[in-house]
Amino acid sequence: LILSLTFFIISYSILKRIYNNKIFLTCIFVIFGATAIYLADPNYAPSLGLKKVLIKTLISTFYIYCGYLYKIKIETKLKFNSQMLIGLLSTQALILIIFNTSINSDINKAMLRSNFSGLIAPFIGILFVIYIAKLISPHIKENSFIDKIGKNTLNIMENHVFIIFLISTFET
Repeated sequence: LILSLTFFIISYSILKRIYNNKIFLTCIFVIFGATAIYLADPNYAPSLGLKKVLIKTLISTFYIYCGYLYKIKIETKLKFNSQMLIGLLSTQALILIIFNTSINSDINKAMLRSNFSGLIAPFIGILFVIYIAKLISPHIKENSFIDKIGKNTLNIMENHVFIIFLISTFET
């Protein structure tokens, strides 16, 4: 993650100086994501060594840029209503129909499918979770159990990831 964040900051700074245009920057970061998919093993096998580092860095940089773009440009323009929900679910269903079950990916092992669904499907899932969160958030009381879980989700997830790392490290 540190390498991906560092690469993102450096590449974003350089690219922004070359041509400060959101469409240009988006195209470049989509190329990073597409390059990661191209480099990944077409048989959905784990990548190793420098190739693994390169794939993880490129795809992570694409995802980081998309999160940044969402925060600065898209978040305030999205209307979370029933039409959006139907659009999200329809798009997800279409991706599943077109690519069957070939949208799985494992970034830790640098295992990506050889299609663009891995660049789209995660965002549909994230937008769906945001939609549900905006739907239920007015009903959550301050300092309730759910409120505490919501405020500490990052810490909870970090602990899970660390424990999973330990288990996989010491697995026989």
